[in-house]
Amino acid sequence: MATREIASVVAEPVMTNCGMILPQSGFHDALRKMTRASGTLLHLDETHTISTGLGGYTRTHGLDPDIFVVGKPVGGGVPVGVWGMTEAVASELDTIRSRKSGIGHSGIGTTLSGSTFQLACLRACLESVMTAAAYDRMNDLADQIEAGFSAAIGEFGLPWHVSRVGARLEVVFTPSLVRDAAEARAAAIAVVQKALHISFLNLGYLLTPSTIWFWSRQPPRSTRPRGWSPDLSRSCSD
Repeated sequence: MATREIASVVAEPVMTNCGMILPQSGFHDALRKMTRASGTLLHLDETHTISTGLGGYTRTHGLDPDIFVVGKPVGGGVPVGVWGMTEAVASELDTIRSRKSGIGHSGIGTTLSGSTFQLACLRACLESVMTAAAYDRMNDLADQIEAGFSAAIGEFGLPWHVSRVGARLEVVFTPSLVRDAAEARAAAIAVVQKALHISFLNLGYLLTPSTIWFWSRQPPRSTRPRGWSPDLSRSCSD
């Protein structure tokens, strides 16, 4: 970035496509200082971390990006996204577009402008799902899941740990945090991952297909499978 040739750094607040790799202490502060010093825009993608808390990882941890984007979760899984930017970036974009076209908007037509269905899903999710009360409930449940897994790991003396970002958790098969994708891949144990997937899906927990990620959404009472329990320590031992 020192050469001022990089226009924008696009990053997730937490790496999530190769396991869940938490940022090391001071990483985001250093990244923000470096981008500002070189005139590089900082663009954070919260599609996988918006479940951290109300306002996502950015608001929860006081980050200060120039551009912020969230994908499908903001519409309940429907293909839709929202993005925003600082007033300074918006003003500069308007100036550049006006200079090029004589008008200050992007010119995107109806092909890419969305649909009433997408907008209805977006509004329903923002107004009724992504609420402070819902985030509090999710994180309360995540507390139970984290405590249960940690207790089971300790009880059986396993060299594992629980990695967590808000309401999203992952069982990592190492005793300490992984630092990059190479360490995350090296830590994977396929046969254990498959066994955990099957057992916890049967207990009513929502998991991703690739790694042992949990979302703390409690199944409704009427749909809980027999034997369902938020006590992860008991579930693991079973």
